[in-house]
Amino acid sequence: MGRGGKGRKGGRGGGRSRGTGSYADIPQENQKLETYYKDQKIIPEEEWETFMGTIKRTLPTTFRITGSRSHAIDIRNALERDYIPFLTNIEHEGQLVEAPTPLPWYPEHLAWNLSVPKQVIRKHKDFKRFQNFLVYETEVGNISRQEAVSMIPPLLLDVKPEHIVIDMCAAPGSKTGQIIEALHATPEDANDEPAPRGLCIANDADYKRSHMLVHQVKRLNSPCMMVTNQDATLYPNVLVHPWVADPSVVSGPMDAKEKSAILKFDRVLADVPCSGDGTIRKNPTVWSSWTPGNALGLHPTQVKILLRSLQMLKVGGRMVYSTCSLNPIENEAVVAEALRQYGASVNLVDVSERLPELKRRNGINDWVVPDGNDGYFASREEVPKDKHKRYPQSLWPPSEDEVKEFNLDRCVRIYPHLQDTGGFFVAVLEKHAKLANHREGKTGSTKWMEEKGITAEEAAAQEAAAQGTKRAAEAVEEEAPEAKKAKVDEAAVEEETPAEAVMADATAIPEAVPEVGEDSSRGEFRASRKDDDKKIFEEPFKFLSADHPEIEVCKKFYNLSEKFPTDAFMVRNAAGIPTRGIYFTSARAKSILLLNAQEPPRMRFVHAGIKMFTKQDSGAAADEIECKWRVQSEGCPVVAPFIGEDRVVTAPMAAFEILLKEAYPKLSQIGPILRAQLEQKTFGCVVLKVDPRENPALNMSIPIVCPLWKSKASTNLMVSKQDKSAMLLRMYGADAPMPANPSGRKEEEEKGDEVDKQIEEEVDGEIEAALAAAEKEAESG
Repeated sequence: MGRGGKGRKGGRGGGRSRGTGSYADIPQENQKLETYYKDQKIIPEEEWETFMGTIKRTLPTTFRITGSRSHAIDIRNALERDYIPFLTNIEHEGQLVEAPTPLPWYPEHLAWNLSVPKQVIRKHKDFKRFQNFLVYETEVGNISRQEAVSMIPPLLLDVKPEHIVIDMCAAPGSKTGQIIEALHATPEDANDEPAPRGLCIANDADYKRSHMLVHQVKRLNSPCMMVTNQDATLYPNVLVHPWVADPSVVSGPMDAKEKSAILKFDRVLADVPCSGDGTIRKNPTVWSSWTPGNALGLHPTQVKILLRSLQMLKVGGRMVYSTCSLNPIENEAVVAEALRQYGASVNLVDVSERLPELKRRNGINDWVVPDGNDGYFASREEVPKDKHKRYPQSLWPPSEDEVKEFNLDRCVRIYPHLQDTGGFFVAVLEKHAKLANHREGKTGSTKWMEEKGITAEEAAAQEAAAQGTKRAAEAVEEEAPEAKKAKVDEAAVEEETPAEAVMADATAIPEAVPEVGEDSSRGEFRASRKDDDKKIFEEPFKFLSADHPEIEVCKKFYNLSEKFPTDAFMVRNAAGIPTRGIYFTSARAKSILLLNAQEPPRMRFVHAGIKMFTKQDSGAAADEIECKWRVQSEGCPVVAPFIGEDRVVTAPMAAFEILLKEAYPKLSQIGPILRAQLEQKTFGCVVLKVDPRENPALNMSIPIVCPLWKSKASTNLMVSKQDKSAMLLRMYGADAPMPANPSGRKEEEEKGDEVDKQIEEEVDGEIEAALAAAEKEAESG
């Protein structure tokens, strides 16, 4: 969802206002905003006062329960069983306090609304207990705070486990999380594959925000997730091995010499940078910063992202275009331009019967275009020639014939006063044929190219040359031309190269759009000019062979099944040596990394896969450990079904509770059943399996798997203290005992624990270092 300020291509509504102002500090009035939206007539006159009153009230807090479906339902059950019953009929200062309620339109009560003032939470113990539950579950990634309207686009995207999906402007990652959850919707034991056949690429143009995106989504522990740092308007063709496009194939040959194919996506989400006036309830600075001109600066970038998204979409695929703006210049005008160019191949989807309890309004077919002087241009002919660059034809409403053809009423508008939410816009499009321009010679750049006597390829080449890029415009299908970064600042919008000005003089977005071919897109990646100047370095992804000595040690020690793809392990260092951590990724992600991330890289990949093994080479009895690679908690659910029974133990709930509460309990403390099993195991890591269904009162439906470390006389559950706390709260409610702080252990065990903590935080430390370096360089530059 976009935020107010300068636009970024593939980021999130650029120059984000952090919303640190308060309603007491910022006047809730902006006459230009009120006049503009009254003139747009998007709100019926009889609803105007209700609309204005709503946007001046604080936005309720909403949160979503995350994870696979069965896991999320367990969290929901704990919420409904242990907390909600105690939050009803509470009074504060003589007023009845509204208890948390599920969003009526979100499936299976997995999203909730909370409208409780902070002073109530502080003064009432039941709300305080509820807050603790939210805090712990949020820390471990089981609950995500997310604006209600932001949850809509992934639901309408209709992602299936076999789909290959790209989120073009993904940070901060809440929608990406929903996509990943949809990929993992199949129950974990439904097949004998370690990962779904689908894949999600999350992209953001801003390098720092792409790392924040990693932090947000890595908690979902999916080997099917990748993060890239690219300009969404120029997103390069992704090369893959031909078998990747066939969902019936689990894996295939990875020969780098094999002819590659250009990947087309089953689903594309483009939640584009926008002016963000739909966020005015949580971002009070919109009141003071909003102007009608904001949308004019963002419109060209939004169109380019939408066109590029459609080009990357496969025939039969679906994409969602969305903004957190109410402005038709950023919404229907953008969609209309895409249909104007590609309408013979693309259509809007009627989603009026989806999410039936969601209150919405239809898209509109008529709007006004601001002239910058508190008036409006009725047509482009009224625009002075010296302003044509800023006013492409695509800003104006469709013609009568286009109205009938485009079906813009199928777009979805969400207004704050309808269900006490933010403002939002969603358009769902499907691609039913290979892209073909269907307004040839009639409007826009095609007409300009005919007058100049040049081809579309030559026009795109001129624009690419003007920007100093290496991308040749060769005649393959469907690639968007390069575009200058759109900015909200009006003066900045005027700064264009001569070739860009010529193109913008027609429509700002050429109609005839050639696609970059395989060879022409093999150059070095470009994320953004700002980041190019920083020369940001990402450690490469190096895959280990299935017969690598360290992989052989792990295979033997854990008796890994032959069904587990041991050729999908990788490390992140130039030497390709497993020193501290070994990562695992899906077969399709591996294909993408092999063909796009190897030296010299075609694209900038920030993250891929999950951490599977961490080296444990110190602590008690280190010299006696047969395998020093322990299973990482995030990778445990993926690999556990493929580990041999000789490295697996089971525990009754009573023993598991001890492991959760105690740090390094002695073997004599954990009960005879688990103790007997561990005494038969050699030192090192084992996988612990617990079935909470043996205690129906817990109301938990899925088995728990965790890595467990066995030492000479003690054991330790290798999960964070936050995870332990959240699990105890989920199992035993608000009065559950919390994990004990480690104390009274042997000196070598304390040393080993410190090493564990150091290794656990390795990746986060690398991210923080990268962000700090980027920040320092930005300040010095």
